[in-house]
Amino acid sequence: MKNKKIVMGSLFGVFALTLWVATYAYQGNPGVSNPDCTDTDRHVAVQEMFKTKNYESFKTLYADKWVARRITSEAQFLKFAELYQAGQDWDTAKVAQLKSELNLGQKKMDWSGKMNGSKGLGNGQSRMSR
Repeated sequence: MKNKKIVMGSLFGVFALTLWVATYAYQGNPGVSNPDCTDTDRHVAVQEMFKTKNYESFKTLYADKWVARRITSEAQFLKFAELYQAGQDWDTAKVAQLKSELNLGQKKMDWSGKMNGSKGLGNGQSRMSR
């Protein structure tokens, strides 16, 4: 009887873990597939866009990307191209400066894992009373 409980508990644990992994792994719409990062034509086009600093190409190639909502003028695009080059040169100080100017940086996280400025319970307090 004791062994049966252990086996059943283990099977339930495996089932719950499998269900959790399957749920966590699926994070998209059923009809949309992930972008193909091996698309060499797009890669070449993006490199050429940065090389020639062509803003019109940027608007076409990045139309459906989040960065297109941040880079909305040719002046910003030129800084974005400069950011790309600084990244290629591993100039981390310049990358940080340009990301800050373009407002492309990530928000800093506080010690509780919440983004600064997000609405939480405040002061890192949890809902549980101690």
